[in-house]
Amino acid sequence: MKKGTLCISLDTELIWGRVHLHNIDSFKSRARKDWKTIPEILTLLKKYSAPATWAVTGHMMLKSCDGCHLDLVRPRYKNQEFDWFKYDPGTDEKQNPDWYGKSLFLKIKSTPKQEIASHTYSHFFWGQEGCTHESAESDMNAWIRVAKSYGITATSFVFPKNSVGHLSLLKKNGFTTYRGPDINWFSTAPNIFKHILQILDFVLPVSPSSVKVSKNAGLINIPGSYYFPSARGIRKYIPKGLRAYKAKRGIDNAIKKGEIFHLWSHPIDFADQTSKLMYDFEEILSYANKKVEEGKLEIKSMKEISLSYKN
Repeated sequence: MKKGTLCISLDTELIWGRVHLHNIDSFKSRARKDWKTIPEILTLLKKYSAPATWAVTGHMMLKSCDGCHLDLVRPRYKNQEFDWFKYDPGTDEKQNPDWYGKSLFLKIKSTPKQEIASHTYSHFFWGQEGCTHESAESDMNAWIRVAKSYGITATSFVFPKNSVGHLSLLKKNGFTTYRGPDINWFSTAPNIFKHILQILDFVLPVSPSSVKVSKNAGLINIPGSYYFPSARGIRKYIPKGLRAYKAKRGIDNAIKKGEIFHLWSHPIDFADQTSKLMYDFEEILSYANKKVEEGKLEIKSMKEISLSYKN
C-alpha cells in the first residue's frame, strides 16, 4: 500500500512579511521572538527526525545592510505607493534583530535534514498586479546572490501570501517546485465569503484535505493543506489541542488516500501563546513519528517530494 506523506513548510521572514502593513510596529517584538521560537522548532524537528522546508526571505539572511537597495525594482501595488524598503533601518542584526538574522539563519542551515527554499528576497507579492516581470526578476536575482554566498542552490519556492506569479522566472533559475494555494473546503468559495469561512475553519474541528502534486508551467506544485494558525487576534481563542487534532486528521487523510498533507506556518506565528502552540506542534510531530514507525507515513521536504515525483 502506498504511504501517505507529511510535508512541513515554514515561511521564515522576521519583520519582512509585514512591511506592507500600517501596524508594522506591533509586529517588531513578535519578529524578535523568532530568535527564541526558531531554535525551539528546530529542537522539536531534530527530536522527531523530521525534515522541513524553510522558505527564507533573502533580506533576513543578511547580518547588516545600508538600506539603499538601488538594484531592486519596486513594485507598484494599488493603494501601496510607498517605497517597499522605507522601514529598513540600514543597520545590523545586533541593533535590529527584527530585520536582520544571519546568525539565526545559520542555525537553520546547520540543522540536519532541513531544506532551505526561497521566499523571495523582499517579500514582494509576485502574483499581484503591480509586481512587474522586472520587479520579480530583480527580487529573484537578489535572493540568488545572497543564497550563493552561503553555498545554497535552492530548488523549492514559496510565494509570499501564496500569491503565485512569474512562474517562468522560477524555471529559468533552476527551481523545480513551489507551494501552491491551499486546497480546503472553502477554497472554491467566492472571495467575499472566504475570510468569514476561514475564521470558522479556525475554530471548527474540520478535517483538512490531503493533496496531490500537479504540474504547472513545467514546475511541480505542492499545494498547502492546512495553515497552522497563530494566536493573534481572534485566533487566540482557538482551544489548546485543536490545531493538533486537525493536523492529525489531515495526516490520516493522507495515509488513507496515499496523498500529501502539507502543513505550513510562519515562525512569527508562534510568538503569541508560544507554549500552547509548541505543545500542539510537538503533538503533530509525535503523531507523525508514530505513523512513520508503523510504516504508514513518510515525512519529506518539498525538494524530496519533487525528486520522488520526477522519478
